[in-house]
Amino acid sequence: MDTLQIYPALSLALNLVLACAVIGIVLWGLARARLASSALIQAIERLHEDNERLERELRQALDSNASSARIEADHRLGQMQSAFGAQLAQTTGVHTEQLGLYGRTMQNHLSEWSAATQRGLAEIRLTLEARLQALQSGNEFKLDQMRATVEEKLQTTLEARLGESFRLVSERLEQVHQGLGEMQTLAAGVGDLKRVLGNVKVRGTFGETQLATLLEQVLLPDQYAVNQATRPGSSERVEFAVRLPGRGDGEAVWLPIDAKFPAEDYERLQAAQEQGDAEAVEDAARALENRIKVEARSIRDKYIEPPYTTDFAILFVPSESLFAEILRRPGLVDMLNRERRVVIAGPTTLPLQSRRENRLPNFRQEI
Repeated sequence: MDTLQIYPALSLALNLVLACAVIGIVLWGLARARLASSALIQAIERLHEDNERLERELRQALDSNASSARIEADHRLGQMQSAFGAQLAQTTGVHTEQLGLYGRTMQNHLSEWSAATQRGLAEIRLTLEARLQALQSGNEFKLDQMRATVEEKLQTTLEARLGESFRLVSERLEQVHQGLGEMQTLAAGVGDLKRVLGNVKVRGTFGETQLATLLEQVLLPDQYAVNQATRPGSSERVEFAVRLPGRGDGEAVWLPIDAKFPAEDYERLQAAQEQGDAEAVEDAARALENRIKVEARSIRDKYIEPPYTTDFAILFVPSESLFAEILRRPGLVDMLNRERRVVIAGPTTLPLQSRRENRLPNFRQEI
């Protein structure tokens, strides 16, 4: 409160000093401007001295008052610090007590919440275990039912299929038994045929018989001749000759057809093929090829005599497999046609090949 009273006195003193200074300056200026008299100057000087003295007194008073105010302010500041420290300590103690109480309260709440959570988790675990056990029991029951159903169906299907399989196996075994009987009969027939074909004369008769049967199926009796002499003045007679119109004097033109069956060479080729011996296969095939060339040369030299005959003859082989082997030899058929003037024919190709050459008309159609 004393400090607040000092500040207006200081302000008033300062204002007075400033006013005096301003008045002095103005008066001094007027004195200098108007060249006033020395008395006035002396008065001004005295006034200036008075002002300085007053200023010193005021400064001393101000210093004294400032020291008192500083001491008072320091004292008040110490009191305020002491009071603030005491209040802060009291407040800190209260806050510490409140925080401790709050901590204890929170710890109690957390303990209660943890216990409640543990109880809830235990209840949930018990509920889940019960439901899982119930679900497992239900699944096991359903799996047992499905297993029983599947086993029943599998048993029924297995019995049905096994019964069907046994029936099929029985039928197949019966068929195999019948086939074995037929194969035994066929083996006996093949043995008889092999014995028949073992004789060269019989093999020739077999080829002639098959050729005769084929010609009977495609020609009329007066359209071919058997054991016909095709070259004038020659005693050689071809097995079969087809009568074709061709000369202007009414005489027939003969188409010689001779059957050949080189069984030995063909059997050696088959045996080599069954053994898988490539070198033996090639040797047997080459021997068969040479045999066919020899037979073709013989037919050409014995039976072809244009204009009494056609300019080619037919070499008939009574086996389709033998015919296929001859065709398989590279260049053989072309060489026989070009050099020997002989056409190779099999049991199924004789009529077709004759029509292709446009030499043998279809007499069945003409009838």
